[in-house]
Amino acid sequence: DNLAAVVANRGLLGLVGSMFFFVFSSTLFGSVRHVLNIVFKAQQRRSFISGLFRDFLMMLITAILLMLAIGAGTFLALVRTIGTERLPVAAPMLEFVWGFTGKVIALGLLASLFYGLYRYAPARTLSRRALIMASLSATVLFELARWAFNWYVAFAHETLTLYGVLGGLMFFFFWLYYASLVFVLGAAMGFAYEQTRLLKTQNRD
Repeated sequence: DNLAAVVANRGLLGLVGSMFFFVFSSTLFGSVRHVLNIVFKAQQRRSFISGLFRDFLMMLITAILLMLAIGAGTFLALVRTIGTERLPVAAPMLEFVWGFTGKVIALGLLASLFYGLYRYAPARTLSRRALIMASLSATVLFELARWAFNWYVAFAHETLTLYGVLGGLMFFFFWLYYASLVFVLGAAMGFAYEQTRLLKTQNRD
């Protein structure tokens, strides 16, 4: 009966879910805008309507990159399967190639996500070189944090098992904290690069 009710009201539930998704996403990207405005020392802030438009733009960029990541992962898995069946002798080498290619694509999409957020979220825009520096720095720091977090989870596996769901939530919020820290550090490194470049240009003049 409950399942039938859900199916019967799927249109209303989808509309309500979309509204909640937009509200929570707008709140999240609004926080991103606020933090980047502080890091980039933006003097002027955008209007409410302009901020909502920027939030929608960032949601669109994130969704597109997510679909590209899913599509690329599906394509690589399909190619890996076909290549292994057609060329079983070269399977080990193909595994390395596809794994390396998948890693490069994942890092490229992650750097693109950071670039889009740093470029379109704040009211102040940095130069292209500074944005690239910030994006690459955040990507490298994110990967290092991910490796460190995986090592820490493996090291504290017994503790995680002991506390069950509570331990999982603890590690989840722990990871969110460090991912947010990496995002802010990448922005700060891009801003520092921009200020250093401007200072060198002024000294030359």
